Amino acid sequence: MTKKEVAHVVKLNEEAKTETLKEAIATLVEMKEERELTRVMYFWRPYERAKDRRSNEERRNIRLEIKIEGLTVLYCRSYKENCRYVHASDRLWANEYDFFTLRDIGKLIEALSEMLKKRGKES
Repeated sequence: MTKKEVAHVVKLNEEAKTETLKEAIATLVEMKEERELTRVMYFWRPYERAKDRRSNEERRNIRLEIKIEGLTVLYCRSYKENCRYVHASDRLWANEYDFFTLRDIGKLIEALSEMLKKRGKES
C-alpha cells in the first residue's frame, strides 16, 4: 500500500467510532504478532505425545479477519505437527489489494493510532 492508499483508508474511517477503531488496531497488532511468530516456527520441536501435538494444532490454526471501511484484511495460519516436524504456513491478504504485506499492517496501525491520538487531543 502506498501512503496515498493508507491515507484514503484513514479518511474513510474518520467517522468510525473510537471503540471500533481500537478493536481494528488490536486485531491488526495480533495479525502482526502471529505473522512474526510463524516465521520462527520452523525451528520448533514437536511434542512427544500425540495428545499434545493435536492440542497445539487446535490452538495454533487460526483465522483472523478485520473489516473497516474500505478495507478487509484476512490472516490464516495452517499449523501441523507430526512426530518429527512442525510445519506452519500462513497467508495474509486484503481483498481490495493485489499486494499486501506485514509492512502495510504496520502503516495502517501507525496511521489509525495517530488518528485516535488526534481525537483524544480534540476532546
